[in-house]
Amino acid sequence: MKDRFGFFWQITAKRMNELMESGNEAQRAAVMGAMMGMVRFDIAALEAAFSAS
Repeated sequence: MKDRFGFFWQITAKRMNELMESGNEAQRAAVMGAMMGMVRFDIAALEAAFSAS
């Protein structure tokens, strides 16, 4: 995202960070794999991927 002053910002969902910082390696990989196919974050889908692993 670029603001009106020309600065770029990267915005992430707080829940995404929580999922990536917890769980085991398989759960984090599942969340990352689910996220890579998204145009917009779908937190419910990320949580489902985390829980399924």
